[in-house]
Amino acid sequence: MNYKPAPWTVVFKANYLRASNNDVTTAEQFGASVRGLRDLTPRVDVFAGGSYLRNRFAGFSSLVTGEAGGGYKILLGPVHALRCEFGFGYTHEAQLVGDNRSYASARAGLGYKWQFSKTAAFSNDLSYSMT
Repeated sequence: MNYKPAPWTVVFKANYLRASNNDVTTAEQFGASVRGLRDLTPRVDVFAGGSYLRNRFAGFSSLVTGEAGGGYKILLGPVHALRCEFGFGYTHEAQLVGDNRSYASARAGLGYKWQFSKTAAFSNDLSYSMT
């Protein structure tokens, strides 16, 4: 869900996944994130956000992250848009077994959007994280 109270854009995402076999749950995951984005110039922006992930089958009861950074719009559209971003963050994992973990991270990303009609678009995001 996107909310655009100028000059900000706020993006909220949530997901839930559940899988079962013979009425036995074999996977279950819940995640949510919120991100605020503000343009400084037509090409340069800044962002900050946080996320939560719960996946007991992966070995953690919660994974909480916070991140901030900046982006640069390489292509401005209206048909093709391309944006690169760089950010730094912090993550805390509450492990089900063993010690909890906390660590800093850095991330680089690239986002592409092709608006091929008035009501339809294709988009793809690629990112690389370092911890």
